[in-house]
Amino acid sequence: MKNFLKILLLFCFCVSVFASDAIGEVKKNVGLVKVKRDNATYKLSKGDKIYTKDIISTGNKSYVSVVFKDKTQFRLGSNSKLSIEKYLFDKSKKSNMVFSLSDGSADVVSGEISKVAKNNFKMLSNTVVVGIRGTRFSIDTQNKAFGCIEGAIVLNANNQSLDVSKNQMVFYQSGKFSNIVPFDSKKFGVLEENWLNSGKFNKTIHDSKKQKRKEELERAQKRKQMRQELEDSF
Repeated sequence: MKNFLKILLLFCFCVSVFASDAIGEVKKNVGLVKVKRDNATYKLSKGDKIYTKDIISTGNKSYVSVVFKDKTQFRLGSNSKLSIEKYLFDKSKKSNMVFSLSDGSADVVSGEISKVAKNNFKMLSNTVVVGIRGTRFSIDTQNKAFGCIEGAIVLNANNQSLDVSKNQMVFYQSGKFSNIVPFDSKKFGVLEENWLNSGKFNKTIHDSKKQKRKEELERAQKRKQMRQELEDSF
């Protein structure tokens, strides 16, 4: 019995230590979302923990939202792959985060690291490195688009550096940045996939459903009127 209790206590301690190493949590998922961890692959669901060196991937018509310890938020669209290369947050200037998006699209809101060590946040995407200034930004690897929604970002690639401000975006093609243009959400898959219901109110979908309900009601009223006219004719 004593040996059993010792083993049980050791197990609980190991679980506690392992859980304390978690750096984030899945807040929402739709479709097939997986994580590769220690040479094994698992399905991810709401509430699952995220750890450094995890590689998160989404399938076709799939989506995942992850919130990290410092409140940095990632939303990945369909067919995306995000690697957590480094994550250290201790509320000091030593905090350091490096993420890599090799496929798909992501919408990112920086958390507390933007207040204590914004220069130590890096988002890698193919040949472009994204730095933050306290911000929300989006990346699409297929369109090679980089856009800023809030704050500002700095892009570095091939010995080029470019500042992109709120409501601006740029493309990186043929080894160089395009001219800065107004932000266009249609260039970012994760923002286009609002039908996945990211939790934000989507007026287009709301109006469409409202119109559909109105048309169904009108058809029902016409059927009722026709039945009444048929009954009155006898």
